[in-house]
Amino acid sequence: MRKRDSEGVARGGGGDPDRERAMTAVVFLSYGTSLHDWDCQGILEQEVRVHREGADGLFLVAPDLDDVGILLPSGVRALFRPRWMPSIVYALLSPLVHWRTMRRSQIFHGHNGRALWAPAVARKLFGGKLTLRFGYLWSWDAIQRGVSSFRLWVALASERWACRIADRILVAAPWQAVYLKQIHGIE
Repeated sequence: MRKRDSEGVARGGGGDPDRERAMTAVVFLSYGTSLHDWDCQGILEQEVRVHREGADGLFLVAPDLDDVGILLPSGVRALFRPRWMPSIVYALLSPLVHWRTMRRSQIFHGHNGRALWAPAVARKLFGGKLTLRFGYLWSWDAIQRGVSSFRLWVALASERWACRIADRILVAAPWQAVYLKQIHGIE
């Protein structure tokens, strides 16, 4: 088991202090998604490659404490939720929990629908670039499932705000781009 530093960071190799000043990116995993999930699906390395593009270092914000034993590629670090904090609270407030790391980062990635709020907050508080990557549209899914008006409003408001301040939006399918443009007026 790896040791964590004062900010809950598990090191995945390379602790060179000069690299701390290099271009770094932060990926916020969706609430309910873990590094363990990515590892079991065989996509951890692929996701690291995709999100590391253009950055020297990479931090993965992982709300699931089961991820502690995952072996990460060199130069990749995981930021974990404090044990006392509920997952849903961490999904919203992780930029504040890990503020020291966030202020040194230049790129923030939101990964899927439920991971929009935290990277948007990080970008607003600490500057940098925001990239949203959609494979799952939270509001579209909420509409399909017929969730309550309040839950749908939360999903729509989160998507709209994050999309409006994003520097780049990536979608998995062309229909998702059409949907975001129709619902949120995104170009």
